[in-house]
Amino acid sequence: MTLPAKLPPLPAVLPPEVARFYASGMPAPDQVRFETVLHIWLAALPQQFVPINASSLPTADPHTVGQVWNSAGTLKVSAG
Repeated sequence: MTLPAKLPPLPAVLPPEVARFYASGMPAPDQVRFETVLHIWLAALPQQFVPINASSLPTADPHTVGQVWNSAGTLKVSAG
């Protein structure tokens, strides 16, 4: 699946008065749109995370604003 360059707005939960499925069991158009946008967002999630290898992090505060460091197994963010 190719993701769009710009993600559509995260879908709001459909209000209870919106028909999600027809009596035949087929999804209503609002439900299809909701699921389509939700699927795009869920597919994009893994690409939004940056893996961190804690073994390569400094073990003392680097005194650099925003730098992540390992304090005896607890990740901390330096205030600078």
